[in-house]
Amino acid sequence: MEDPNCPKFLEGHVKKLKEAWEDTNEKAQTRKKALVDNMNSWETFEEKTVECHKQLDAADAEFEAIKKIFDLKGGPQDYNMRMKTASIFRSTIEEIFNTCSGANDCLQLMLPEDKKGEIQDRINEIKTRMEILKKTDERLVFIDDFNKRLNIFDQGVKDMENWLGEGRKRLDLIKNPPEEMSPEDRVTKSMELQEDISKKSEFTKKLEQEKEDIFPKAGEKVSSDAKKFIERLKSVRSTLNALEEEASQECA
Repeated sequence: MEDPNCPKFLEGHVKKLKEAWEDTNEKAQTRKKALVDNMNSWETFEEKTVECHKQLDAADAEFEAIKKIFDLKGGPQDYNMRMKTASIFRSTIEEIFNTCSGANDCLQLMLPEDKKGEIQDRINEIKTRMEILKKTDERLVFIDDFNKRLNIFDQGVKDMENWLGEGRKRLDLIKNPPEEMSPEDRVTKSMELQEDISKKSEFTKKLEQEKEDIFPKAGEKVSSDAKKFIERLKSVRSTLNALEEEASQECA
């Protein structure tokens, strides 16, 4: 104290009162801040919980929209677009969830015991729904693999379509050679062609198996683009079988 005439015992007493006041004031301010934070956390929790569910509803709808597209250009374009959309959904939903979770952590400090579980259940519900983000990622990996397989399938059908033209020419040259051909040469060329046809038949079987794996199953909807691939493969098989039968007759 500044007054030199003040008794010494009062100086210690006043010091203790001052420390007690400062401690009480600090606790009061802390309590006041906690109450304000709690009120703000309620508002944040309610607002962000609703927003998070809305975003998850949209993410669910987006997941259902991710499908195979039997178009060599359109498929990859759609995949790239949905990859960007999935990334936006993930970052948005995770950010909102983190805000909800932080608000919940604050609320849990002041909630009565019988209410804590109820609020935590709302956080757990969002966590469970957020599994759609993982499912979407897995679905997109599947679609990326499908797009690559469809491209390889298309190239295989193209290769067969081109070879069938070549095979037709070879058989026509055997049947109607531009110059005289000995019976031995005719048989040799016919057998060589039959051997190549047999190899191409095995290759076509692999294409047919791939078709069973990546195209719609029986009873499922088949798009017009998918039908075009299927019809091309059917045409390859029927043309190849006819060529095989014709070549075998030449060798008989």
